[in-house]
Amino acid sequence: MKLNKPKIINNFHNKDYVLSSSDLLAVKHGVKKATRIECSTLNEFKQIQNDFKKHSLVTVVSDKKLFGKYNVYVSKNKKYASDAKNVDPSYKIIDQKMSFNDSLEYVRKFSELLSYPKCCYENYIDNVLKNINIREAKVFIELPVKINFTFNNCLNGLSNLYFSFHLPCSFDCKNSVEHGNKIRGVIGEESPEFFRMLEYYLKRPYLIFLDCTLGNMYVSWDNRSGFFFEGKVIKNKLFYSNFYYFKTNYPDYENKNRKNKARTIAKYLDKGDVISFSGDDFKISKGKKTIYHFENNKILVSKLLNFV
Repeated sequence: MKLNKPKIINNFHNKDYVLSSSDLLAVKHGVKKATRIECSTLNEFKQIQNDFKKHSLVTVVSDKKLFGKYNVYVSKNKKYASDAKNVDPSYKIIDQKMSFNDSLEYVRKFSELLSYPKCCYENYIDNVLKNINIREAKVFIELPVKINFTFNNCLNGLSNLYFSFHLPCSFDCKNSVEHGNKIRGVIGEESPEFFRMLEYYLKRPYLIFLDCTLGNMYVSWDNRSGFFFEGKVIKNKLFYSNFYYFKTNYPDYENKNRKNKARTIAKYLDKGDVISFSGDDFKISKGKKTIYHFENNKILVSKLLNFV
């Protein structure tokens, strides 16, 4: 039986906080110099400090809250954690009202501390400066037929089920593949239960819907919604037996008026078992009967991401 109601996608929880986080495991094993997490209170921060000491990780907390949370910067090196706190562009742009153009030094340094591939964060900077719309974004125009599932961070924004937070410069970026495979390796070795859950959720076809009216491509991406499937892509068709709906919920955008247009497509997916893709449109069908036809438009575009 297919599901046409939102499925609750829970975080992976382990008694050990570090073993439940791809970012923290990557820092522990030197794949990343530093990472950033959140906590609600300073008492919670003290508990986090104690937990991380077991893994030889050091923590530095932000001086004030952002969106109701303290940011916690984690590294094996106290200097990296402190540097991450001092250059975090979120505070520069959101709290201090600094323009993106004036904060480029902080964006670059913070991205380097998070160990994202340089080609990807430079591409991010270039796209923001040029205000590239999601319809113009090369990363979504030139989609590979098959994508390494370590790229899949579609569920970030509603869960901890992802390998790396960053949106790559392309979905066949060799530097991002190398980065993702290193993180994949340390998770598989030290937290195999977490790895199995990541593989279960992320190694699937995803149908993503992106709102073109929200500004630059990264705002559209951060406000994504869509479906992932139990199924297989063969040529230009997705054959599926089940599907699950998801929608991100980043605090940065909680005041945006987000009409949930993609959600309404679930009722048509529930009646079909094949999606046929052709250029900027797709059709949902059952046997020879077409149930629904969607065409990309000025407001909403769809993208099939086939993670394997």
